[in-house]
Amino acid sequence: SPATNPFYSNGSSLTIAGACTTGNTVELSGDATNSMTCTANAYSFNVSQSTDATLTYSVRQKNASDIYSGAVSVSWVRDTTAPSVPTITSPAVSPLINTANSISISGACENNATVSLTGDGTSSVVCSSSTYSLSVNKSTDGVYNFIISQTDRAGNASGSIVQNWRRDTVVPAAPTITQPALNP
Repeated sequence: SPATNPFYSNGSSLTIAGACTTGNTVELSGDATNSMTCTANAYSFNVSQSTDATLTYSVRQKNASDIYSGAVSVSWVRDTTAPSVPTITSPAVSPLINTANSISISGACENNATVSLTGDGTSSVVCSSSTYSLSVNKSTDGVYNFIISQTDRAGNASGSIVQNWRRDTVVPAAPTITQPALNP
C-alpha cells in the first residue's frame, strides 16, 4: 500500500505498508524517516504532509546480522488544487438544435483527469493529450441538458459546464396563405 506508484491524493496523510520478514528491522527513508520491527510479516508507516508536493519514500529491511535488503520506493503526489472547468469546443453552440440521433461533446481538459458527463446521460473518459470526447445518443425528441466536469487523479473536482441539445425531428406544418384571399 499504496497500490499505485506514483500515488495521487488530496489527503494530508499516507499509509505505506507491506510485507517483511518477522523480526527484521524495517526502515523508511527519503522525505520522512522511521523504523520499526516487522511483526506478523507486515510493516506500516504513516507519513504526513500539509502542503502540495511530490514526495518520495524508500523502504528496506535488515536482519539481525545487519544485512540490508534492496529498497523499494513509492512517490506520493499530494495535490489539493482543483482542476479548471473543462471547455466545450464542439458543438460550438448551446443549445444545439438538430435531428441527429447522437452528438459528440468534446473539448479541453486536464491531462489524466476523468471527464464526466451527467444530467440527461452518463459517460466518462480519461483526458488524453489535454482533450476529451464523449458521445450521447437519444432516439426521442426533447430538450437534453448535459453537465461536464472533471476530477483529477488526486480526487479534486472541477466546476462544471452545461451543453444543451434540442433534438427535433417534427416536420413543421405547411404555411398558410391569407393574402390574396382567392386562388386564382
